[in-house]
Amino acid sequence: MTDDEYIKSQIEALEESVAYFRPGNQAELDGWVVGSFLENCGIEHQPTEIVVPEVDPPDAIFRSAKFEVKEILDAGRKRHAEYKEALAKARQATDPSELMEMYTPTDLKLSDLIAKLEGKCQELERRYAPDARAVLDLLVYVNLRHIERIIADVPLASHRLERSGWRSVAFVKGHHSGVVYAEGGAPDWLRLIQGKLLHRWMHENAS
Repeated sequence: MTDDEYIKSQIEALEESVAYFRPGNQAELDGWVVGSFLENCGIEHQPTEIVVPEVDPPDAIFRSAKFEVKEILDAGRKRHAEYKEALAKARQATDPSELMEMYTPTDLKLSDLIAKLEGKCQELERRYAPDARAVLDLLVYVNLRHIERIIADVPLASHRLERSGWRSVAFVKGHHSGVVYAEGGAPDWLRLIQGKLLHRWMHENAS
């Protein structure tokens, strides 16, 4: 691949990201988050089983699960603006080295992730009445930069999330996923994987 071809490929990829994460495309993103969660957890499904209603909540339905999808970003990060800035830079580039960015991979402790989920639930209490939370399955897309691994320093559990009022609380971070809490009325398949830190390669290597 020549330098020009590489720069062109980066521009095309960034154009797709700008379009995908644009305001008004939330429904497609919600469906993608649910699909990623199912794949990480090894839940066999057809893409057509993930239904995004025209009116929410819920944001997405998969069988008996009613997912309300939320996101955790790095403080001060504006994702769509970030991709637009990167696209503008790529369009100005004349050498691939101009597109290189410093990447410092780091780990995320499960205890820190649980704390972030607890904070998100506390934030959402003001927006969702108890009756609404009681029939919804909260799925949090943890979109933090440069995280390579989740380190299980504590069990995947939280008494604060158990008292948050949601029917279940789960997360997606890259190829990691887990159900932190699922009460008795939650779908059986969510309750079966409760407390397990799952990674997509577990299921890929088993097949």
